[in-house]
This record gives sequence, structure tokens and C-alpha cells, in this order.
Amino acid sequence: MITLEEDFSGRNMDVSHFSIFRTSIHYHVSKELRKKLELTIELGVFLGYTETPHNYYVYLSSLRMKVVQTDVNFYEEKAMWFSLERELQIPPEEEILAPKEFLSLKSLRDNPDIVILRADKGGIVVILDKSDYVHKMVDHLSNSGS
Repeated sequence: MITLEEDFSGRNMDVSHFSIFRTSIHYHVSKELRKKLELTIELGVFLGYTETPHNYYVYLSSLRMKVVQTDVNFYEEKAMWFSLERELQIPPEEEILAPKEFLSLKSLRDNPDIVILRADKGGIVVILDKSDYVHKMVDHLSNSGS
């Protein structure tokens, strides 16, 4: 599958700079903006991209405001883990699984040999062997360029 831009221009788009929205970030606070004993980094949450390259909208909870920052460091791996945790977390009032079933699901989630994904259609969850999944993705990516 190719995008309209790729079809029109004949070039593959570089999306390596894309980041996950609502990812935790930190950025360096310059000497001019801080006092001697204040922290050199500020923590925030990535909200999106500006029209200017390498500028990002960031929410700073300490200031309770949205600002534009450059030189942002992303914690995407942490964001992906929390996303998976949210998918598998069920509030106690909506608990529909017996404790034994819940422990079984938890052991599946922690198994490094499988991949648990949401299907493209139908709203179902699929469990795949990790090596098969990686092999199919490599095949898919190598065939999509030709």
C-alpha cells in the first residue's frame, strides 16, 4: 500500500522522524532561562508537530501550558509499554474474567515468543508467533518497495 504523495511523486516518504502522540519527553533548559541550582532539563508531554521543522508542541505540567520546543528527547518505548498496559487493564467494576483467566492472559502478555496485536478489522485480538510475525513483516516491507 502506498500513500497518494508516494504515488504522485514516485518517491518513498521518510517517516522515521514521526513520534507517538502523548509520549513523555524531556528537553534541555538553556543557562539563560534557569538559575544556578535549577534543573537542566524540563519534563513534558509531546502534543504534536508545528509547521516549522524540528519544532514540537509540548505540554509542560509544571507550568500548565502548551509551548513550542526544539531538541526534544522522546521516551517512546515507555509510551508503547503503557499503551499495552492500558489495553490489558480492566477496571475492577468491569471485571469479567475469573482470576485464573486473568493470570493466563497476564502470562501471555509477558511471553517474549509471541506478539499480541489488534486485528485490522473486526475489533478482535490476535496472537502470533514472534518469529513468524517478523518474517512476514520483512517480506511485506521488501515487497512493498517493488
